[in-house]
Amino acid sequence: MRKLTPSEFCKSFGNAPGSGRIVHAGGGLWEAQCAAGILENPGGGTKFSSLPDLLSVLAGVGIRRCDVEWDGLPARQYGPAN
Repeated sequence: MRKLTPSEFCKSFGNAPGSGRIVHAGGGLWEAQCAAGILENPGGGTKFSSLPDLLSVLAGVGIRRCDVEWDGLPARQYGPAN
């Protein structure tokens, strides 16, 4: 997938509502993807070391809502199972 600057990502995200999502990339890393590509982080890569860092970049270009997929994270159960 193509790397997108935050402004390119925002433009693509706006042109195809529902196509953007945040995904757990393994090892505690996160990525933002849309139909046109993957959001580039400030260091030039595509992975973010924390979800709050990624959300801050998205908020900086006006994206306040998107889907989040967290497959691969360990499940924890609190209280009795339902």
